[in-house]
Amino acid sequence: MTFARLTPPPLIDHDHMVGGLFVKECRPLNPTQTATPILMAHGSSHGWWAWRVWQPFFAAAGWPTYALSFRNHSGSDAVPDDVYLSLGLDAYVEDLRAVMAWLGRPPILMGHSLGGIVAQKAAEGEDAAALILVASIGPAAVGPQRPGPPPAPDKAILPSKSEARARWMHDPWPDARFNDFYACLTAESPGVLAWSGTGRTVVDAAKIDCPVLCVGGADDRSYVPKAAMLARVYGADWFEQPDAGHDMMLEAASIDTAQRINHWLVSRLGLGRSPCIATAEKD
Repeated sequence: MTFARLTPPPLIDHDHMVGGLFVKECRPLNPTQTATPILMAHGSSHGWWAWRVWQPFFAAAGWPTYALSFRNHSGSDAVPDDVYLSLGLDAYVEDLRAVMAWLGRPPILMGHSLGGIVAQKAAEGEDAAALILVASIGPAAVGPQRPGPPPAPDKAILPSKSEARARWMHDPWPDARFNDFYACLTAESPGVLAWSGTGRTVVDAAKIDCPVLCVGGADDRSYVPKAAMLARVYGADWFEQPDAGHDMMLEAASIDTAQRINHWLVSRLGLGRSPCIATAEKD
C-alpha cells in the first residue's frame, strides 16, 4: 500500500554571539512559509536552552527561530557580580532589542515568564510582527504578582531544587532529568527581579500595535497572572493549555501547545501551509 508521510524539512543550526549575548539559531534550510523570524526570550534563571524543544518545532513549520540568553546567562558573557546584582529590567530589554536590531527585520517576540515582561517592554514603541506571552509576568496594570517582600539586593537568587520543582514543573520528571535541568539554571539578578511581578513595570499597551497572544498553563503553580487576565490588558487572544505547568515548553504538553501557537500565528499573520514535504512510501 502506498501512503504519504510528512517529512520535516532539513534545519540549519548555528550559534552566534551578538554583542556578548549568546543566540541559538534554528531555521529551515529552504524556508518557504515566511521570512519572519521568531525571537525567544527565556524566563528567570533559565537560558536559551528553555526553547530547545520549540525551536526545531517552529523551524520545521517554516519559521526562522532565534533564542537568546540574557547577559550573565547560559553562553552569554558574564558581568561583574556587583553590576549583575544592581541590574534593572531595562538591561534585559536592551539585550532583547540588540538582538532585534541584529536580525534586521521585525520579529515575532516570544517571551516566557520574566522574558514575557521583557518582551512587552521591548515591543513598546518598536516594530514587532507579533507578541506571544507564555506563562508571562504581567505589567503594572495587572498589579503586584510576586508574593512576599522584594528579594534581598546583596545576592543572586536561585530557588532550591524543591522550590524549582514545585513552582515550575507540572510533569513528574525523574530525578535524573530534573537534576540535569536544575544544573542549567543561573542564579538571577535581584535587581531585575525587583522589577518583575512587583507591579512596578509600566507598559503602555497603546504602543504595542501588533497581534498579541497570551498562553497559560492550567496547572501553573508560579505567581504569573492567568492568561485571560493578561490578555485583557492588551485586548489580546489567549488560551490556557490543559495539563501544563509553568515550564510548559519542556513538558509533555509542549508540542500540543506549540501547535496551537503555530495555528494562531498562521491565522493572524495570513500565512500559508506548513512547508513539510509529502513523500510517497510503500508498505
